[in-house]
Amino acid sequence: MQVTETTQFHQRAISANEQLLLSGVRQHELRETAERLNAQLNLEIADRKRIEHALINSEKLAVTARFASTMAHEINNPLEAMTNLVFLLAPLQTSLEGQAYIATLEDQLQGLRRIAAHALKFHRDGNKPAEFKLNAVLSEVSDFYRAQAEKQGIVVHQRLETDGTILAFRSEIVQVVTNVLLNAFDATSPGGKVIIHLYQAPRWLCDVHNSFGYCFSIADSGSGIAMLDQARIYQPFFTTKGERGTGLGLWVSAGIVNRIGGSIRVWSTCRPGRSGTCFSVFLPAKQTPFTPFHLHRRINKSKSLQ
Repeated sequence: MQVTETTQFHQRAISANEQLLLSGVRQHELRETAERLNAQLNLEIADRKRIEHALINSEKLAVTARFASTMAHEINNPLEAMTNLVFLLAPLQTSLEGQAYIATLEDQLQGLRRIAAHALKFHRDGNKPAEFKLNAVLSEVSDFYRAQAEKQGIVVHQRLETDGTILAFRSEIVQVVTNVLLNAFDATSPGGKVIIHLYQAPRWLCDVHNSFGYCFSIADSGSGIAMLDQARIYQPFFTTKGERGTGLGLWVSAGIVNRIGGSIRVWSTCRPGRSGTCFSVFLPAKQTPFTPFHLHRRINKSKSLQ
């Protein structure tokens, strides 16, 4: 009887142990299922947040577009009056300096009228792009805002190593240069420097864009951009200027540059005593046959062997 009871107890113990093992396996499976469901839930929450963020930005852009159209319509009348006044004022200016100011004012009014027309029609300029020189654009914009720089105590240096002939909409490039330059002025304290540099794009950058081109950079000795903010500066309505900024300048500039096959890069540091920011813009040259430089070297090498 004792042997029988011991055997039965042993069998019951084995059965209970098997049940415990099965329960542990089941618990592990349930834990894995719960973790998988939790991960899926987190992904769905993240996707929902991104969708909500995109909807918010889309609504903001729609409101901005409606507001821009309204404002463009409202400013057309005073803009036309200003254009007529400048036309009447031009013959009265006898000095060369006054005539130069009148010509600059006419160019700015034409640019403002073009911007208003774009906002009203909500499309790109219907005219064809034209060839123009980047060094002339950089000089004109820099000279136009030189008085503002002097008022803020900022020294502006220019290094124009090439003429930089490109094919694009001149008014759009003026807008890009103006946005980046004014951002540099806003970030720079009195006594600081802003350097405007125009040069031929390096080989590796031409290979990346599959096109010859030119780069202009605008560097400042300002406070710099925080690392976390550098990834967001091209997003619409993001600004580090508080109430003074709209958060649309770099977003519009990046859209213009990307649309013509260019790119914008930024380097910035907030290190005390060595802070500053540099924006570099690549713009493709007028359409010419392009051969990547590594293939170009191979072609030249094969010709030399022949």
